[in-house]
Amino acid sequence: MRYVPDLNEWQNRRMRNYADSRGEWINYGGQVHFWPQLEAGQTATFSYLSKNFVRLTGGGVGSGFTSDSDVYLLDERLLKLGMIWQWKANKGSAYAEDMGTWSDALAMAFGTDKPAPTLVDKLPLQDPGATRMSGPVGFSVALEGPIGPTGPNGPIGNPGPQGAQGPVGPTGTGVVGPTGVAGATGGTIVAVSDTPPPAPVDGSIWWESDTGLMFVRYNDGNSSQWVPITVGPQGPPGTGGGGGVGATVIVSDAPPLAPNTNALWWESDTGTMYLWHNDGTSVQWVPVTVGPQGPPGSGSGFLTDAPVDGNIYGRKDALWTVVPTSGGGGGSGATGATGPVGPTGPVGPAGATGPAGATGATGAGTVGPTGATGPAGATGATGSGGGIAEAPNDGQQYARQSLAWSVVAGGGGAPPATVLLLMDGAAAVGTTTKYAREDHRHPTDTALVAKAGDTMSGNLTVAASDPALVLDKPSSGNAAFIQGNTATNARWRVTLGDITAESGSNVGSDLSVTRFNDSGGLVGAVLTGDRSTGLLTVFGDPTAALGSPPNNTSI
Repeated sequence: MRYVPDLNEWQNRRMRNYADSRGEWINYGGQVHFWPQLEAGQTATFSYLSKNFVRLTGGGVGSGFTSDSDVYLLDERLLKLGMIWQWKANKGSAYAEDMGTWSDALAMAFGTDKPAPTLVDKLPLQDPGATRMSGPVGFSVALEGPIGPTGPNGPIGNPGPQGAQGPVGPTGTGVVGPTGVAGATGGTIVAVSDTPPPAPVDGSIWWESDTGLMFVRYNDGNSSQWVPITVGPQGPPGTGGGGGVGATVIVSDAPPLAPNTNALWWESDTGTMYLWHNDGTSVQWVPVTVGPQGPPGSGSGFLTDAPVDGNIYGRKDALWTVVPTSGGGGGSGATGATGPVGPTGPVGPAGATGPAGATGATGAGTVGPTGATGPAGATGATGSGGGIAEAPNDGQQYARQSLAWSVVAGGGGAPPATVLLLMDGAAAVGTTTKYAREDHRHPTDTALVAKAGDTMSGNLTVAASDPALVLDKPSSGNAAFIQGNTATNARWRVTLGDITAESGSNVGSDLSVTRFNDSGGLVGAVLTGDRSTGLLTVFGDPTAALGSPPNNTSI
């Protein structure tokens, strides 16, 4: 049987009812397909080259060594040559010559072991013109038994000497044949990436894979930039001419079979354009995102420049609007009325189109060969312009000033502030037109007492109906006290809740009055109060003896 390796060739042969007298077969879609169909009881046999090159010690063959006693089925010399060049490659040494020697030996070993043809019961399949059955193809494939051991190879002979070069034949005197017809123009390669390609040439195409947008590298005479491709409505069909230049687009209702990477497919029943995209993990058809089409322009397709009146203009809703130059923090004002559109440059004359012939009736015969492509019509002269190129597409906001694109600082025209903010406690409206940045910080006002703690240089007066000084400690075990110092040295401390733990029944956080020595060191308590009992204890005689022990006298 004849093996057909290409799916397109298989389908073309089926459509044209071509078939080899021995029969044909192909492998696609995970199935083996035969033509013509096998008769009932027929068996297809296919001998194949095995990937198993090792005879295993435990029996059978395998695709790798599992023990030291396994046997290499090919020539041992081939195994050694392969180990030599791979060892050198892993060590970073030169290995090209050793790899070539191994490749030559491998080719010689494979040259004596080729796959056999496919036979059906040792006879060719039925004649292609015989009756064919519809429905799924039924067949059975019988594989041959295991391959026997390979005999030892004979020694390789030395290469013979190179023969002498023959004499040069006489130069031909025949006339030069006519120049052949020019081939079709090749398709434009589409660059696919998340970021712009490096060092692009003018006219190149780039598809941004993370947004689905397509761009063309355009030179407006002053600079080159990536310009989004906006697809407009389809024009009327032409009457002939040369083939267009650009990427080849496959048009069909169903996805094309076996497409190339970055191929374009236009789904004719939905009008959607797709790109065959490889994201590094898988390959799939990705819709080509096209932005909304703008209003049809006239002339060269560029923008009409902003008015030249000293103001800064920006683009908003496809209109020129004045960008305010002060009050950077204020909101946008209402859009003014649209000014008149400037005159459009004249369009060059288009080549004359020949009249279309009347459509003939559809014939019933087979399709004839495709006729030669007619010559391309002359290109009309380019118009003189009438507009400007779009602003750079780099994430910044641009405005028109003095016939050029300028970056709008801060988005509103006002410059950013460059000095620190004031904090002197006095309120003022201010006169600057600079805007504050979003990450600005106010300085600390040293004229006020800090909430986290501070030192006052004046007295504190609490003026209220019921003035109060509240000392709120966070929990039991802490102390709340008022202390008097002399030149930062402690003298007296009144503790309104000491560190005695609160354990219930009003126990803990007791009262004490303590004294300190001249250097600020603690001397001891002179008065304590028990919160649970309400009793006060005086340490020592206040003014005269009370007839009680001199220390620890209770009142």
